[in-house]
Amino acid sequence: VHICIVNLRSFIMESLSALSLGLWVAMVLVEDGSQLGMMTHYAGIRGALITVAPHGILEMTALVVNAGATLAFLHVSLKQLEQRNLPSKVLVRTHVTLTLAAMMLLVCAAAVEAYITPLLIQLWLTR
Repeated sequence: VHICIVNLRSFIMESLSALSLGLWVAMVLVEDGSQLGMMTHYAGIRGALITVAPHGILEMTALVVNAGATLAFLHVSLKQLEQRNLPSKVLVRTHVTLTLAAMMLLVCAAAVEAYITPLLIQLWLTR
């Protein structure tokens, strides 16, 4: 549950990054990339694959989908506001759909991180 809450908190902050004109999206992606780089440096490629890949594929996909949806929403909304129009219902619906799908991926990633990744790490350390 804790892992899921931490992931969702980061995800929500990324979703709200439209208020920061997308700067928060960039910071979240850079931070995640830095953590992956550190893990690879200390555990090696094999260790990083065993410890990060099972949940990382889902987690990074969710974060990138959310980042893309948020930046696209921001871009189109600003263009529509320039023309004195409100963002369209289709745009809002698409953004909400992508955000919910990415949140479901994050919940799945948290379950994998909590239950499967520790087993893989244990197998890796005892080999």
